[in-house]
Formats: sequence, structure tokens, C-alpha cells
Amino acid sequence: MVYNTVTKANHLCVLLRERLKTFAVGDQFLTIREIMREYDVSQSVVDRALARLRADNLLAVESPRNGLIVAATSVVSEETAPAEPEILLVVPHWNSYEISEMTRKVAEINSHAESLRLKTKLFEPVAPIPRGLDKILAHAGGLILLPAAGVCDREDTEVLSRYAEICPTVVFGHHYAHTGAASIGLDDVAASCRAIHHLHSHGHRHVGILVSEPVGSVIAERVRTLEVYAAIHGMRAEVIDCGIMPSENPVTKTYDTFCELIKRGFSFSALIGISGESLLGAVNACRNHDIEIPRDLSIVAIAGEDFNRTFSPPIDTVACDVPGQVEEAVKLLLELKQGNLSRPYPDRYRLTELLVRGSVARLGDPEKP
Repeated sequence: MVYNTVTKANHLCVLLRERLKTFAVGDQFLTIREIMREYDVSQSVVDRALARLRADNLLAVESPRNGLIVAATSVVSEETAPAEPEILLVVPHWNSYEISEMTRKVAEINSHAESLRLKTKLFEPVAPIPRGLDKILAHAGGLILLPAAGVCDREDTEVLSRYAEICPTVVFGHHYAHTGAASIGLDDVAASCRAIHHLHSHGHRHVGILVSEPVGSVIAERVRTLEVYAAIHGMRAEVIDCGIMPSENPVTKTYDTFCELIKRGFSFSALIGISGESLLGAVNACRNHDIEIPRDLSIVAIAGEDFNRTFSPPIDTVACDVPGQVEEAVKLLLELKQGNLSRPYPDRYRLTELLVRGSVARLGDPEKP
């Protein structure tokens, strides 16, 4: 019999499921290299097997640096499966700290809830709203959807409206009340104001706005808010759009774009990263060109609470609180299922807090905030 990559991955997945029973929830799991060596398989086979275990919420990404942790040691069998249909958490199939945070929170919810179960499903991010979910949603207990980056067109909104007709639907991180879906997301206006106010109160009057992911409604809202705040308070705002497309690596392209900017020269004293992970490209560019943070350039980001803490140096962050948003999404979905909400369904906004880590320098003698 000829074993191809898929067959080997299926076999490895079975073996790793059994291996998981020797771990406890929260334990560090085997690394990719350890699995390759112990089971004598290629990295592509390991990647496929681990992707399936993550989709089943058995493994979660602790951090890009620390690898995988055990989220559960077995799946719920058909005999013990809850009568209530599973709620689907549908997210883009890409490496993202935000998605890792969502996956960890789902595992936590599943470990504590008695009659509630969420299942993660990945989709290829060729469009902001995935296609072809109609059949699976007909048997689901609800849908929580994180759209891929980019601008939703008319076809996207029509697809989302159809999903909302099939089962209760909550959009995560975006606001699409006109589609018939409820939504939970960051209060982007408040987050942007908090970030730029932090710089203004430290005396910065010329700021760069780093756009380092594909431009969608959320990114556009953050940029517009920052520009309005700057205009009202007599500041100069300069947008640095890295031109990221959905298929590109945002960290790499941000690094290249910021290196070119450094070579040309810039005059702003502070930078606002309006998305977290890709900001790493700009931070690395500064480090490799001997630009010290915050002495030469102050930086603040709108990002996940913990991710920018691992940067060198740690970055002042307006925290997105992804786990809190997941909890709110589940609560909102349950309200929809219980019929406690009427159309148009609400757009709920989560406020943020500023985490000061020392990446913003004080200039001159600024006015008191």
C-alpha cells in the first residue's frame, strides 16, 4: 500500500490522540522536531496532524515561541456528546496570536461548561466571509465568525446574511448589523483615541500611523479616528501604508517597508501600530538600523494584551482583550438562541485599557492631559 502525506497524517493523528492521554491539560506538548524524530515523519505530515488536533480543540498555541499546550486529552465521544448542537467558531486558517488566544479561550470554555460546546473550524482566507457553510450550519447550535482581513463586498454581506438566517450568528471583531448578524468587537474609536492621547500627553505632536495589514472596515475606522484626533489637537499625522495583501506575510513586508522609510528619513517622533503582530516588522527594522525605542522613536500599539509584551523592548499597548471578546460573543449568541433580542441585532463594543511598558518617551514640557 502506498502512503501519501494525507494518509500518514491521519495515522499520526491517531497516534498523537493516544499520546495526549499521557498528558494533563495545560502541559507543554511535544515539539514538531520531537514528533518528527520519534515517529519518523516529515514536517508536512506533522503540520497536518497538529492542525487537526488544534481544530478539535485538543491542542492550543501558547505563543509562537513556546509552542503547543494540551487543551484537552480526548474528544467527546458520540455516546457522551451533549444533546445541544455545537457552536461553531469559524476563523481564518493562518498563524495569528489573536486566533491562538481565541482557541485557548474556547478550550477553557469547553473545559468548564456542562451543556455548551464550541468547535473551531478553519477556512482559507480567499475572501473575508467563507463560502459553503450552509449545510454544516443547518446542524449547528450557532456561529461565531471571525472574518478574514479585507473589505467585505456585496457578495460577502449577502453570504453572511444567509448564514444569519440559517442559525444564530455573531460576527467577531467587526460590526455588520445590517446583515442580520449580531456582533462583538473592540471599540475602535475609543482604542484609537486612547493610543494617540497617550502620545499627545507625552508631548508628541508628529506621529506616524502604521497600517500593516490589509485595509478593512476596522483598520479604516482606526486610521480615520487617529487623523481626526490629530487635526483637533494640532498634531500632524502621517500614514505609512505597507500595502499588505491578504496572501502576503505582513511582518516581512512591514519590515521591508519600514527599512526603506528609515533609509529615506522620517520626522515623526512616535509611531502608532494599529495592528499588533505585524508591528514586529517595524520594531525589528528599528533594531537593525540602531534606532532605539523610545529614545529615538516612541511606539504604542493597538494589539493583544500579551503579545507585544514579548517584543524587545515591550511595547505600550491598548489591549484588545481577545479572551474577553470571546466570552462576550458566547453570551451574545446565547441571548440570540434564547430569543431575548430583536432585530436589528446589537453591535456590542468592548472598551480597552492602556498597558504602559516604557516604549513612549516624554518630550519637552507637554500640556497636562
